[in-house]
Amino acid sequence: MTAATYISSFDKANYSRQGNFTNAEFDITYSEAALEVNAYGMSGLQAETPLDETMVQEILSIDGVKSVEELKNFGIRFDYPQQDEYDNDDMVYPLTGEELENIGKYIEEGSADYDKLMSGDYVLVADNTNVKEIYGWQFHVGDVLTFHYYDGKQMTEREVTILGLLNDQYTRDNSNLVGWFLMPEQAILNFVSFDTLNANLLVSTEPEKEAAVGEALSQMVSERTELDMTTLADRKVADQHSMNTIFGTISGLAAFIMMFSILSMMNTLITNIVTRKQELAMLESIGMSKGQLGKMLLSESLLLVLATVGVTMTIGTICGYGLSKMLYDMGAYYMAFKFPLVFALAYTVVLIAVPLIITFVSMKSFSKEALVEWLRGAEC
Repeated sequence: MTAATYISSFDKANYSRQGNFTNAEFDITYSEAALEVNAYGMSGLQAETPLDETMVQEILSIDGVKSVEELKNFGIRFDYPQQDEYDNDDMVYPLTGEELENIGKYIEEGSADYDKLMSGDYVLVADNTNVKEIYGWQFHVGDVLTFHYYDGKQMTEREVTILGLLNDQYTRDNSNLVGWFLMPEQAILNFVSFDTLNANLLVSTEPEKEAAVGEALSQMVSERTELDMTTLADRKVADQHSMNTIFGTISGLAAFIMMFSILSMMNTLITNIVTRKQELAMLESIGMSKGQLGKMLLSESLLLVLATVGVTMTIGTICGYGLSKMLYDMGAYYMAFKFPLVFALAYTVVLIAVPLIITFVSMKSFSKEALVEWLRGAEC
């Protein structure tokens, strides 16, 4: 039942729409090859071949495009002397004015003082739990780091101090976060001579025109070798293979457990009838008809089935709900509890059918034997 609840609560469409595809069908960004070839990485590409407003307007002019969301990131390399870490590639997430106003509710340690953050001398750190899992250490409030970045003319560096640490809820609520660090967007723009920090353009389309828009975007991206594009349609195909594997494994395990439980119940019912053969013979000898015997055995079996269904539905549903909620709280927003009605009905029908069949077959078999044979068995 828990497995059935998991499968029915698993929203395949939302699973594929995680991350950048939450509200978009196309994701245009810099290719990995371009990032590796450019001497300054992301910052160099943003300065030399920006995903600027001109490109945004060009995309918006395509028939069928509803909106273009601009995701921003600032590529850096950082030194962290406290842990002997140097020249590590990372990203700084630029906070908009609205995000900066609301960031305080996510502070776990330290502060998010507006003036200090706007000075450009302080940063916030997110996903510190994951830092611990990867590196074996964590960032601390007050630690000093050195950022190395391209300012549009040359590589330069800047010392920054960790002002505050964000809790894990911030990471779950912000799927666009790539690196560990966060600073106000305006503070970052004061470091550089270029005008945009766009790293991704997420294109949302009208459903019926998605294919046509995809062709137009593919043509546009092919004309700029530094760009790459991923699509929701491609992700759905890739996800379908992984989901088939997951569901196949879970379904196989659930079917095995269910068959084992049904066989166990069948064994219990058959044993119960066979071992009571003499008792049934005695009841028939004092006037109970075979029909009444059959109804008695069936009633007893159905009571067992009722108890089994009740326990399975209650405990299984509670466990399934708990699993769905736990996964959702951990950031798996494609999990939305949904009771597996079809499976529950099928399971109940099978459990009811089993005692019916066993009782019918057993009584049919016994009817071929004379009552005296049953009683002789009782005397042996």
